[in-house]
Amino acid sequence: MSLMKRYLIENFGKARSAFKKIATKSNWAIVLLSLSVLLGLYYDWSNMDIFFFALFIYSILNPVDSRRFATGGLMFLTLTPVLLFLNKTERAEEFAVYAFYLLSMSVIFAFVELKKEEKGE
Repeated sequence: MSLMKRYLIENFGKARSAFKKIATKSNWAIVLLSLSVLLGLYYDWSNMDIFFFALFIYSILNPVDSRRFATGGLMFLTLTPVLLFLNKTERAEEFAVYAFYLLSMSVIFAFVELKKEEKGE
């Protein structure tokens, strides 16, 4: 068991009472983002995985145009062959995964936008 996981398990009660104290309507978004980061730390995700998960949670709480995610995903996807050409295969694979994350978020939020437009008409 990793040191971080053991620390989180041992101090769960303290963390739960602290979250109850700060979980008001004005800062519930901060609580959810903090919980998403703690979830990533508990499951030993990489820093970028935690970042993309927190970005996804933030985008649910504060809707963002799906084209922004698509633009970021296409930029990562464009850099992938360049990195392969430079024989940086590990970095190219990471960028391809990041492109997948962003393009997936783009599709999810495009469907949400489409449903909102259908209800509005």
